Amino acid sequence: MLDFDESKLRAQVVYDYELLAQGITGADEMNRFVDAVVTTAVGTVREKLSELNQLSFMGRIPPEVLAACFTYLPLHTLIRTSHVCRSWRAAAVSYSSLWARITSSSPFGSLELLQMVLSRTGALPLDLKVDSQIDATPEAVFAAIAPFSRRLRYLAWYFDQPAEIPWEFVAPKMEHFCSHSTLTITERFLGGLEGRLRAMSLQCTHFPAICPPLATVSDLSVALTPFDDSPPSTLVNLFDLFPRLEVLQVEGIAFYASEKLPVGPSPTSLRELSLHSADWTYDLMPLCLAWDSGNLCHIALQQYPGALPDLERLARGTVRLAVQSAASQSKLMFEHSAAVSHSISISSVALSDTAALLARVQSSLNAVHTAMVSHVALEPLAGVLTALPMLEHLVLHIVPTGIVGSSNVKPHPHGFEWTPLACLADLSRAMRRLRSITLHVWCSVGWRARELASAPDAQGLISQLRALEGDLPPIEIQGFPAAEVASIDLTGLNARFDVTAKVGEISFHQHREARYPFQRWLDSDMDLLA
Repeated sequence: MLDFDESKLRAQVVYDYELLAQGITGADEMNRFVDAVVTTAVGTVREKLSELNQLSFMGRIPPEVLAACFTYLPLHTLIRTSHVCRSWRAAAVSYSSLWARITSSSPFGSLELLQMVLSRTGALPLDLKVDSQIDATPEAVFAAIAPFSRRLRYLAWYFDQPAEIPWEFVAPKMEHFCSHSTLTITERFLGGLEGRLRAMSLQCTHFPAICPPLATVSDLSVALTPFDDSPPSTLVNLFDLFPRLEVLQVEGIAFYASEKLPVGPSPTSLRELSLHSADWTYDLMPLCLAWDSGNLCHIALQQYPGALPDLERLARGTVRLAVQSAASQSKLMFEHSAAVSHSISISSVALSDTAALLARVQSSLNAVHTAMVSHVALEPLAGVLTALPMLEHLVLHIVPTGIVGSSNVKPHPHGFEWTPLACLADLSRAMRRLRSITLHVWCSVGWRARELASAPDAQGLISQLRALEGDLPPIEIQGFPAAEVASIDLTGLNARFDVTAKVGEISFHQHREARYPFQRWLDSDMDLLA
């Protein structure tokens, strides 16, 4: 810190003060004079500090460069950034695009904050997400955003408390509408005018007989039965209201509300269909067959074992088969081609029942050349696998015992169970046509966290492979980091480590997701949590 002799400054201040204060006799006049002196002194210091800041590296950054950097900041951080200094505030406030993606999911959420940010968005299209964390009633939040409806492009409404909201404002630029509240849509929804609406994600929803804005929607997710005591959604005329559907997901399907569902075939434009049952005894397959117009490329069903389905429709023509087994459910996937794949997830089902389901449609699996199976399901599925006449490639998906397929629980170190691989020898003898075996050793956990398999894990796997009797086809092991397997001895084994291959969950098709404008912020938050 610089040495400072305050006596010289004090003497100068006293001299100037006495010179300027001559003739002042009243207390009020003296107070005004002191306020003026202090204001002038503080303002002068700020000007000098600003001049120094402009000479620094940070002060010379062009505003457009600062604005480009600010685009990576979530809303509450952007607001803090705009208070750092004059140049940063000018850069933040001058670029409307920084404020056009608004989310109230932060401890700083308030109605005043929302209104302030909306005022900074200029004439740009708005991406807005508001939820119960904002300190205001749903009605007050709706009143705040309604004047900006003509610029809304993406709107996510995540309020827990119910509210009678009239979604009848005109929104010609709206592309995606999302609501997690019980919703009643009227004929005047979004002004009753057909616009740009393409995607909707809804919970319990009651639709009118006619609604022109829905005619342009291609992606729809809706729940039939709600989580609360609200009546089921009215979906009887779903296919009339949404004639251009390409992706449809219906959750919460239950027998008692099945009369609320449409009975005829879906629009010929529908390519992806996802159905989720909320009823232990409800079989989704008849509903899927009734809705199938012949153009479905991807079917995904999720139900319970109270009514085990006939898998003929899903299995016919399969060339790649996958069975992923976890502690609470089995997922069966059937790929017909790169453009056609189907799956069904059955909760609380035994592996023996899973094997029986596949055995019933064994004749529909005669073209399967690749099978991907959780290694814990290898022995129960042995009969199905050995009966596949064209099978050439076997992929075993191996996860730590601490997670058994779940991505939310961190596994114990070295928690792999290799003994299910013991039946590989018998399988390879029964399948002389088998040309390769791939071991997917998967260790990803959480959103971003990753715990890699270690050298002791690799040593345990190799010990298990050496214990197998008989000749095995070439084995490729994926998932281990190069540093962990550099010293592993593979002498005498027809095996190799592929340290470049990426190992994830078994999946043939990634469900098409509607555009989410806040994904970059979400990725940044998850990186911080990792």
